Amino acid sequence: MSEKIPVTVPHSLRCTNGADHMTVSGKGQNMSDTDDLQFVELRGTVLKANGTTVNTDTGYIDSDTPARNSSSTFTLIINNPNDAGTDCQVQVEGASFK
Repeated sequence: MSEKIPVTVPHSLRCTNGADHMTVSGKGQNMSDTDDLQFVELRGTVLKANGTTVNTDTGYIDSDTPARNSSSTFTLIINNPNDAGTDCQVQVEGASFK
């Protein structure tokens, strides 16, 4: 897909450590005024305090088809061996225009 995907992940991410995993949750926002999207894929990354990557995984926002100017929640569970990661980040990996 050559078009820029109009989805943002606000900075209100929640990163919660569990037993050898990190739960990453938040909302993805479809910023388009004209297009509905489908299958918005996200990549979550668990990071050490120094910014080094511990692990990554992908998942989808909860709504299969976020309408224009709407948001949808997501939850990613990422392996975090020995609870080495202390922070997280999320980026949009891909999506399709409906």
